[in-house]
Amino acid sequence: MSLALDLPADDPSIATLGPDARARVARVWTERSAAEQRAAVLFTLVARDLLADGAIPEVLDLATRAVHDELRHVEVCRQVAARYAGTEVPWPAPEPAPEPGFRDAPPDLTRVLHVVFNTCIAESVGAAFLQVCRADAEGPLVRAALQVLLRDDVGHARIGWAHLASGRVAARHLPAIGAALPGLLRAVRDGWYERCAELDAREAPPPGHGCGTTAAIRGAVDMTLRDVIVPGFEYLGLDTTAARRWLASVPA
Repeated sequence: MSLALDLPADDPSIATLGPDARARVARVWTERSAAEQRAAVLFTLVARDLLADGAIPEVLDLATRAVHDELRHVEVCRQVAARYAGTEVPWPAPEPAPEPGFRDAPPDLTRVLHVVFNTCIAESVGAAFLQVCRADAEGPLVRAALQVLLRDDVGHARIGWAHLASGRVAARHLPAIGAALPGLLRAVRDGWYERCAELDAREAPPPGHGCGTTAAIRGAVDMTLRDVIVPGFEYLGLDTTAARRWLASVPA
């Protein structure tokens, strides 16, 4: 397996920052590297669940490639962090992913909910987050890095949508997926809002280096849940009444 990257060798915008600002950007990208490591582990479970559920070969191909994509993302973020830090940044320590569990759902439904949660919902929101970051990216290094991450994350979101559209998800599970949507959407939104609160508690990195603002990130999260993800489930014929009711209750 090769993690060879084609990132720009020179980025003059980094040299315009003082040591403190460079350290703040390096911290963001180091944390992203660790998050991508967790995603790589998670996608091994997604691929396992899809294989156990008899997903079509095209979906299995997307899921197994996603593991390699996420490992490449670890290296992309690690290299960006190192360029800003001016020193080597270590490969993040591995973190095991917990086995999925959704209250009293039986194993076959748990597998489907796990896939839907981590692809249709989490990766779609992740792609929106990366669009926010790309809009903030001015230097060639972060622009190239974010383009790699965004391209792949769009493909990772497709895994769940393609699986739902393939006819391999048991019809008896579709009402349960619709009923579970408010909790799944809430979990993703809460995770991003908690992360934004953590970022608000420390000094922000300088603009122009692919970090984005927490206000823009929150806006992208809510817009994606409302205008992309729920309509996507509706297009596939799922009942989103409960999800729409929950969205209407979320503060603007």
